[in-house]
Amino acid sequence: MASCDISGPTQVCVGFPVSYTVNTDALGPTFVWSIINNTSGAGIVGSNSSGTVSVNPGTAAGFFTIVVQITDNVGVVSTCNRIVAVSTMFTASNGGAVCAGSTLNLSASFVDGAAYNWTGPNGFVSSSQNPSIPNATTAASGVYSVTVTLNGCTSPPMTTTATVNPAPNVAASNGGAVCAGSTLTLSATDIAGATYSWTGPNGFVSSQRDPSLANAITAASGVYSVTVTSNGCTSPASATTATVNAIPSVTAGNGGAVCAGSTLNLTASDVPGATYSWTGPNGFTSSQQNPTIPSAATTASGTYSVTVTVNGCTSPASTTLATVNAIPSVTAGNGGAVCAGSTLNLTASDVPGATYSWTGPNGFTSSQQNPTIPSAATTASGTYSVTVTVNGCTSPASTTLATVNAIPSVTAGNGGAVCAGSTLNLTASDVPGALYSWTGPNGFVSTLQNPSIPGATVGAGGVYS
Repeated sequence: MASCDISGPTQVCVGFPVSYTVNTDALGPTFVWSIINNTSGAGIVGSNSSGTVSVNPGTAAGFFTIVVQITDNVGVVSTCNRIVAVSTMFTASNGGAVCAGSTLNLSASFVDGAAYNWTGPNGFVSSSQNPSIPNATTAASGVYSVTVTLNGCTSPPMTTTATVNPAPNVAASNGGAVCAGSTLTLSATDIAGATYSWTGPNGFVSSQRDPSLANAITAASGVYSVTVTSNGCTSPASATTATVNAIPSVTAGNGGAVCAGSTLNLTASDVPGATYSWTGPNGFTSSQQNPTIPSAATTASGTYSVTVTVNGCTSPASTTLATVNAIPSVTAGNGGAVCAGSTLNLTASDVPGATYSWTGPNGFTSSQQNPTIPSAATTASGTYSVTVTVNGCTSPASTTLATVNAIPSVTAGNGGAVCAGSTLNLTASDVPGALYSWTGPNGFVSTLQNPSIPGATVGAGGVYS
């Protein structure tokens, strides 16, 4: 009996045809090849009547036994075999889902000496073992197929499904400018299943879609940026500029107390770009910075309040207390006509808290309520005027007409000496409008200008005044 053995691999990969050769010392041999104990689906594909055979390992992992029966030239039969393991070592794969714009990586098992042929979406072809697609778009998603060719034999195709996820797109916005102390609101496009990442001034971070900042300060003004991540892909950042305006301040004032009928002046500090709003007594309102109230009445006295608004933000109110004092009144009088050399008395009504100011003839002035002019001369006759001032407000003048009458003069005389029993005649010089008053001896009195004493006695002699 001749000896024999089979040479060839004892471990092969699914889909790769392999060749086996028999070695024998038989003379003039003939060969019959067969496969037994076959779990992989292997089959003989060629040259089964010679000392070499080509075998397709099949489509599944497992085992098969290749057997050759040799008959020599005298009809002696010899048999030899080889057990072959079949594995699925050849595979196609990819690096996992990627985001649009990233690199999609494909890979195939290493087969020494093999040529690779990849095909895929969008007409993709490659002869690399592990090709890549830079800046991949979502259209690159799909099934990629690769075959390998070795020793002129091509494997069945192996496939891998690659995914290129779209990069999400987000838009950031905010609720508009707010005033310090208010709530600043931020918002981003609603993307189902996405996670959000906000950053902003003062180290602000948030994972909310629409975060807010309560009691915002002016330092919270600035650029806020948000990204979203969906299916492992992060969007480009979108930014929004938020503004937190300061609360303005204002100081109210007035020009000081005024008298009724004068102009009341209100003042407010200058706040650039502000609008003003005043309120006060008697329904007073004004949008002027420094309003006035002409011919103000005492009812205009009271508290006035002003606010300013800048960039939609209104200041706390500032107040000022304004006073409109009443105009006092006074009545002037005098003690009546006096005679030259007597005291002229002037009077003014009592006005609490007032200061008095008198003027009159001969440059007369006085700050007394009821001044006097002792030893008044006739030139002191005339109109006297007085005003009073209370809380800086001066009354209208009140006047009184004072009279200082001159002292008249008279000359007494008589008709000369007479005899007892005759008529004694007394005379006085003529003083127009005057009243006369005579006195003399024996209790004599008379109101006549020129009296007489008929039947005068010696006792009537004497001094008559």
